[in-house]
Amino acid sequence: MRKPLIVINWKMSMTLAATRAFVTEFQRLATGHAAALDLVICPPATALTTLAELAAETAIQIGAQNFSPETAAAHTGQLSAELLADAGARWALIGHWEVRRALGDDGATLNRKVHRALRAGLRPILLLGEAEPGEDIAAQLRQQLATVLADCTAADVVQIAFIYEPAWAIGQAVPASREEIAAGIRALRAALAAQFGVEVAASVRIIYGGSVTPGLAPPLLTLEELDGLGMGRSGRHADAVSALVELLYQRRGAEQQSAAQASLWYWYFYQSGLPTARAKELLARWQAAGKTLSQVLDSLPAGAQEAGINAQEVQRLHIPAKLPAVSALCWDDELYPAGLRQLPLKLRPALLFTEGKTTLLRRPLSYLPPATLPAAERPALRESFSLLLDESLLPAAVRGSEQAELLLEELSQSTGELLLFARSGLEELPLTDAERALLAAGRLLLISPLPPATAPNPRWESVLSQVEAASATRHILTGAAPCLPLTSGTPRPTAWIHVGETEVELPAHVTPLHGAEELLFWLADTEEEPDPLSTTTASTQGDRRATTPPTSPAETLEILQKGGQIPAVLRERLLRNS
Repeated sequence: MRKPLIVINWKMSMTLAATRAFVTEFQRLATGHAAALDLVICPPATALTTLAELAAETAIQIGAQNFSPETAAAHTGQLSAELLADAGARWALIGHWEVRRALGDDGATLNRKVHRALRAGLRPILLLGEAEPGEDIAAQLRQQLATVLADCTAADVVQIAFIYEPAWAIGQAVPASREEIAAGIRALRAALAAQFGVEVAASVRIIYGGSVTPGLAPPLLTLEELDGLGMGRSGRHADAVSALVELLYQRRGAEQQSAAQASLWYWYFYQSGLPTARAKELLARWQAAGKTLSQVLDSLPAGAQEAGINAQEVQRLHIPAKLPAVSALCWDDELYPAGLRQLPLKLRPALLFTEGKTTLLRRPLSYLPPATLPAAERPALRESFSLLLDESLLPAAVRGSEQAELLLEELSQSTGELLLFARSGLEELPLTDAERALLAAGRLLLISPLPPATAPNPRWESVLSQVEAASATRHILTGAAPCLPLTSGTPRPTAWIHVGETEVELPAHVTPLHGAEELLFWLADTEEEPDPLSTTTASTQGDRRATTPPTSPAETLEILQKGGQIPAVLRERLLRNS
């Protein structure tokens, strides 16, 4: 887990008296939570030594606002990285838009500054972003990184902190939108992954730094991509800085608690020595009684009888001093797919092991079961898959299946995100470069109900297919003949995309579709239907679909134009194809 970071730039302000007053007030307000993150203040050079001395007993770290890439002494009025390090700086801002504009720093100059800072023992804080809104962010950032980090090694890059700061957001009363910030950070991390590898990209910290105040911070801090924030004018006030420290601590504290809970579950199911069936039985009993795993374990040994644990099991449930780190969603996690809770206890995964952006699971999941795809079907399927991706409908497929391969190909040309189910432990997956880049960009989520180091086993595929099907809110079948996924309980809304006529007899809950336009309307239709996991039966829904002829794309578009609404991109697609 990346350590949170706050970077404050005092710019050309803060006298020595104001600097002393700030530190005094900050110490008065401090709760100790600043020690859990990196809090870097970049004062003017005149106050750098004073701040370094005053902050020696606090969590404040010192950064330089700018420096010369030169090393020779004959540069009157300039400061070298070595001089700033000697004065107490430990970090250095590089690439601020104001410095670029005022002093004409280009990419080559910034590259020299990065190398000079590292040699002087300063950790660079590199500011990157597009100049105007609407630019191709990914292309801009790839170009900037290629120049600014030229000749840098992976060991160099992991020492650098990055600020995503689009130039058009500087000095504005309102920062860029959450969506713009998330897209920029994802693009920056993807560009780093392409240049230095996904492991390096996943380890560096990226924060947002345009006009942030404590009042504007809460919605930004819900972004999973964000590792912290930068402050400008508001960073000159100790109360504002303290407030932001607390907000960031609360956010990261919740994340750490979730990670600790997943580690506890992993130990309980895979390392405590209890048979899996018995562990699930006990957990189901505790949940029915309104008790969490943590509460029961904390009550031992005194509460063993009430919890239904025998003496031998009490010994096994002694929690070790150090729990293993694991990335997983627990049985009672908010993001754990609701459909899995409907599975029989024997089939229900206690943990879903993950790699990637788990918050994608807040969306409805459309599962495409494995099936052989005839060559004639691929063009129509490409358009349908592109629709699912472009409209952020989170399609899901089994990694290695033809559906997954086609979705990955389309994802490189489309927006949106993709979920892939793995039928082995995630540590056993030989990821491709494309998959690593998508993971780093937050556009791919890998999930497996099997422990990380588990090798694939054909005997488990039937069970795994039931877990995959139960995770989804709807199913989309492909291939020459529909292969219905195994499900428990009420069938999910299901469509079958195919080319040409067919004599295949379909179950009542399966709707045949002939292309992307019909898929679009089917998706809109199923969004309005009751949850298939509710107490309402699906027979009426299936009968309605079977007896009511589907509206054609042209007819539906006419209805929408008379009084409904439809996104422009879909309107254009319908007009083009109807």
